Order: sequence, then structure tokens, then C-alpha cells
Amino acid sequence: MEIRGSLRREFVETSSAKEAVLFSNTASFLLDRLRKDSSVSYVAHKLKTEEILDALKESSKNSPKDVLDLLWIYVFLVALSLKDDLEKFQDALNAIDLSQIQWGAEIRRAITENRTATNIFAIRYAEPAKTTETHTATNVAHGTVLGPHAKQ
Repeated sequence: MEIRGSLRREFVETSSAKEAVLFSNTASFLLDRLRKDSSVSYVAHKLKTEEILDALKESSKNSPKDVLDLLWIYVFLVALSLKDDLEKFQDALNAIDLSQIQWGAEIRRAITENRTATNIFAIRYAEPAKTTETHTATNVAHGTVLGPHAKQ
């Protein structure tokens, strides 16, 4: 698979992702664990939504042969939950047959029905502070904030 081959295995096949796939006992637990995993962040960052969908479709054509095949399918699926433009691809996601994996349909439903779109904002906050000579100075703080996506 071309898209899967463009990703570094060691960044997707993390021990924590393997553990989540092997030991999760509910779809919601697996979704929660993988959303927090670096493997899902890596895929969501490296690939466009359409590329993730193509990879998921290709990966889920056949029954997984082993745990790693299953891991890749779940990582692709959960990576979609981090994409803000998933709404545009809802029909394509719903067209993918996920019956080969235990919680595929349930996770798909969770990520499409419970969407909270987000934006990342870089902020800069300046606060005046006193110094001894001029009695004024500026303290500056930088940060990143994850906030709700504004509907346009």
C-alpha cells in the first residue's frame, strides 16, 4: 500500500497503540486511548483526510491477518477523528466496509456523531510590569490554545 508505505512504521506501531488494540474491552475505551496516542497524531498530521480515507479503505478490504494489520486500521480510523474537515468526507467514510473489525462501525459512528471541531490558536499576551529605572516594562507570555471551531 503506497500511503501506508510512506509512513514510518515505528511511529505508527507504538507499544502504547499495540497495547490499546490488544487489551481494550470496549470501542469507546479503544477510541479514547488511541486519540491520545502519538501514532494517531502522527498519521493525522502527516496525511490529508482523503489520504487517510484511502488508506483505511485499502486496509479494511480484507480481514486483518495479525494484530499489526488491525492496529493500522484502527489508527487510520481514529486519526480521522482529529481532522477538522472530516464532515466533507462523511459519505466516503460511511461507504467503507468496516465489518471486518470488531468495533469499526461503532468507532466510525462515535467520531462522526460526536464531532467537536477545533482550531489551534497561537496567542501572545503582554502585561505591563514595573522596573526600577523607567517604572515600566512588558512581560510577554506565548502559548497555544485549542478552542472551538467557528462555524462559517
